[in-house]
Amino acid sequence: MTDQNVVFERARKIGDIVKQRPGTSCIELRELLPWFSGDLMWTSKEDPNVVFWSGVSQEFIDAFREAEGLGLVHLEPAHVLTYLVDGGGLKLPVVRGKSKVPHKTPHWLPLVLVPGQVTVERVKEVTRRRVRYRELKPPKESDVTRHGLTFTPGERPEEEAIERSIRWIRSHTISTRGRGFDAFTSYGFKHMVERGCKAHGIEEGYVPNGAFIVAAMRSGARVFHMVGSKNAVFDFKLDPKRSCKGGSE
Repeated sequence: MTDQNVVFERARKIGDIVKQRPGTSCIELRELLPWFSGDLMWTSKEDPNVVFWSGVSQEFIDAFREAEGLGLVHLEPAHVLTYLVDGGGLKLPVVRGKSKVPHKTPHWLPLVLVPGQVTVERVKEVTRRRVRYRELKPPKESDVTRHGLTFTPGERPEEEAIERSIRWIRSHTISTRGRGFDAFTSYGFKHMVERGCKAHGIEEGYVPNGAFIVAAMRSGARVFHMVGSKNAVFDFKLDPKRSCKGGSE
């Protein structure tokens, strides 16, 4: 599993915990997440002297930011008693109200995690952000199994399906190099190839997700991993001159 997949899975874990236990404190997270503890201070981006918690790991901070970005969780102020009931707190002055100037010394802002609002638009934006930074350099067929980009050993996609997809890519797509990505992932494209086969009477026209990804690699396309899934996106899109999204040679 890649580093970004690990971050995504940890973000989902945080989201699951908070969904089941709204108002989760850092003390609870420390008990529930084996990768929570470390030697860092978790502080506010706006004011580094506002401390959310101490003794956290970079792994937790990265996972929380991912969960927050996805809309799975967000932070809300909590009363000091919330932490005293859970068994502890920080030996720092407590933040009192909203300050217009940065604090000169470290202050503790007690916070809890509550479920966020996941919207289609937010997920799409996070996906676009991931895609910009997750290019496989260089793309390797060894990262692909029949099911897609798994980065683990597995069953290889069939050559016949790969060749069929290569022909479809060459006749149905145009490059978007430098101009973003099409709305379809490898999973969406592979269904188009299958529909084209059916339209042309090819009964054995099943195309595994991984076969389409390998076909894109062999066609010279740039392949980008959709973190948290087995799918990929590419620097090509459907040719608007084609009247059917499912046509084939």
